[in-house]
Amino acid sequence: MQFIKSLDFYQKNRIPSLLLLLFFLSFGFGSSIINSTLLIFILYFFINIKSVKFNYLDKILIFFGIYILLSSLLNFNYFLNSFLFLKFILFTLSMKLILSRISEDQLKNLIKICSLFLIFLVFDVFYQKLFGVDIFGYEMPNLGGRLSGPFQDKLIPGTLILYLGFYFFLYFYLKFLSDNNFIKHFISLTLLSLFTCSILITGERMNFVSSLLSIFLIFMFVNEKKFHFLYSTIALLICFFIIINDKNLYQRYEKFISLLKPQLDEKSFHEDEIEVFKNENNIKHSDIELSFLDTTWGAHYLTAFELIKKKPVFGNGIKSFRDLCGKQKIKSVRKQMRCSTHPHNIHLELLSEIGLIGYSIFIILTFIIMYEAIKIIINKKRYSKDIIFLFFSASFILCITLLFPIKSTGRFSSTFFGSIYWINFSILYSSIYFLKKKYSLNLEKK
Repeated sequence: MQFIKSLDFYQKNRIPSLLLLLFFLSFGFGSSIINSTLLIFILYFFINIKSVKFNYLDKILIFFGIYILLSSLLNFNYFLNSFLFLKFILFTLSMKLILSRISEDQLKNLIKICSLFLIFLVFDVFYQKLFGVDIFGYEMPNLGGRLSGPFQDKLIPGTLILYLGFYFFLYFYLKFLSDNNFIKHFISLTLLSLFTCSILITGERMNFVSSLLSIFLIFMFVNEKKFHFLYSTIALLICFFIIINDKNLYQRYEKFISLLKPQLDEKSFHEDEIEVFKNENNIKHSDIELSFLDTTWGAHYLTAFELIKKKPVFGNGIKSFRDLCGKQKIKSVRKQMRCSTHPHNIHLELLSEIGLIGYSIFIILTFIIMYEAIKIIINKKRYSKDIIFLFFSASFILCITLLFPIKSTGRFSSTFFGSIYWINFSILYSSIYFLKKKYSLNLEKK
């Protein structure tokens, strides 16, 4: 009898925190480990399904998954991809169950352990930037100053620092910022500067821009707004100084800005691309107005628009873009670069692959969650002392940066970026439920 009781205690109080820790750490070890962890989450959910109570948000989420599966019958070649996509739906439901079973002390321990890995990753990125190799001896990729850190040929350290490390950075940043102490405020400034600069030097331009957006959104959660503004300005100036004095970074960001209004010259395009475009459009000079749609990313977007027009209601199927992109005719200088595994934008990917109906369900669910999140932010004084509010704050900020409509993104249905999106979404989804339930019960007791 005592053994059964101890087993029950272990299951309820140890496994959930270990699973959450495992999932955060799995991103450093490749897709197979991430998928294995997702499977463990799903198994945990089904083992404990009798204790799960589904609310209306759960039902919308489940309906979204059922729609994706049923709509794939119209594009049967992509049925397996749709079936595998359901792992993210089940993972979100499992995360809700797991967060409800984790204590505040366990969450604080999770932050401390994961913070050690974040510190190591930031240190390793700076080390590779300074010495050309990381501490394991992995050389910097020959890709215009891009960094891989300890991940060899995978250019993902900036993504991990931003979309996973932000939780742990925000915890310590807010903790030190809230204390009226010069030394602790200096630590806050140092943390903010290290966070932004480490993402900057990886060469991941969109992640750096997203990190600036995330820092701006912190204003919603801090009381010391003047200090946060001051420290953000200092961190931004440090980043600007690094860009100006680093040849590779300067060239990358100069090219990044030029994407907004490219010129028909060899700085922006290959010589053969220019010649083909001139011949096809009967152009005899280079003085012609181009737009973002003439860039590589613009070509992906135009291709996605063509696919949306072909099957606007139900879409072409999960992961269909990579198979169908080569057949689409678009007008762009970079039309030969229109193919990729995905259109590099979450919204266009969803519209082209699951159609207007699927996208509408996704957007409705997202708006409801954001509406509930804003209500919590408005009443943040009630929740702010709870450690789960930290996870809520970080996931809310990151979900906004992930869903920002005009930015380029990874593939929504892939193991790596898909899991990056869904871990942040599921934490926001779960923390809203947890905070509302916990504090409504407290109010009832009073």
